[in-house]
Amino acid sequence: MPLTDYITPQWLKDRYLLIDLTDDNKVPFKDEMYEHCIEGAIAVVSTELDIELDWREVASERHDVSDHIYSSFFYTQLKVRPTRSVTGMDVKFGAYPKNDLPAGWAVLSSPNHGQLQIMPGPEGIGSVIYSGGVPFLGISGMMGRAYTPHWLGVSYEAGFTDQRVSMPLGVASVTNFVAQGPVTVTPRKAPTAGGSFTATVNGINKATGVLDSEVLTWSATERRAQSTVKEFTTADIDFAEAVTSVDPTFNVTSKWPVPADIIDCIAMTAAMLPLDIAGDLIIGAGIASKSISIDGLSTSVGTTSSAENSGYSARIKSFQKRYKETIKAIKRRWRTPRMAIF
Repeated sequence: MPLTDYITPQWLKDRYLLIDLTDDNKVPFKDEMYEHCIEGAIAVVSTELDIELDWREVASERHDVSDHIYSSFFYTQLKVRPTRSVTGMDVKFGAYPKNDLPAGWAVLSSPNHGQLQIMPGPEGIGSVIYSGGVPFLGISGMMGRAYTPHWLGVSYEAGFTDQRVSMPLGVASVTNFVAQGPVTVTPRKAPTAGGSFTATVNGINKATGVLDSEVLTWSATERRAQSTVKEFTTADIDFAEAVTSVDPTFNVTSKWPVPADIIDCIAMTAAMLPLDIAGDLIIGAGIASKSISIDGLSTSVGTTSSAENSGYSARIKSFQKRYKETIKAIKRRWRTPRMAIF
């Protein structure tokens, strides 16, 4: 589920703007502008933190190896963070065919920092040559080279994701969800007028660690149903009646949700341009004050707009200050250890 499916124009307006966002003719700003701001904000925050905010699959990312890497169990810093799971590994010497390694040998010592090590296990043990307890994986080790470029390849999944599963019409249950919190059910089409759905979530209660269940009910006037009383780590969904009138999408709460403080930074960044534009249009484009006089009666309206400020400059500056403070704290969580030796 892309992050833009969660941070929508309406979501941004409901939580960070809450003002009359219209032009001089009282026409609301187009959603295309908000979408552009949201996409840009996601890119800015992702670049500043040097992490992937949407789900991404990386195929055979190549890494050089040198002589010291063997004693550290092939310690490798993957390029895309946070690293969630390794789906494959291989070794390749020059133009020779690559040899696959068991993905189960991969150990993510620090997923947030993309730190990978290789710890051989029983799977595929017959294809590996050992010397002094150290595995010689592939032709590089067999030749005893001190340095080999692009030798190790790693395929992996990174970023943040929501698990979304579509249930065909007529199917009465879905199974084997992986969840880390509340289970959310969102139909693609709303139930028919007067209709409603009832679903039972069965799974492992996150708080107690034992089997538990919760009944979800939603009607034609509700957009979704969410388990609010209990949270689950794994779950199945059983419907009280076969679904024949709608084709719902079941969006189980993300296994790796984007942290709330990162969402906050994205939203503040995305809100600044609409606020800047709206601030220039409070009483008309480029007008800082306006006076009207009729038969001796007069009224005047002044704003904070000027050559250097727009009408919502105070809120923009507040967002900018809070963004700097928040992003500084977030970086402490994602900062990778770095060392230079001269």
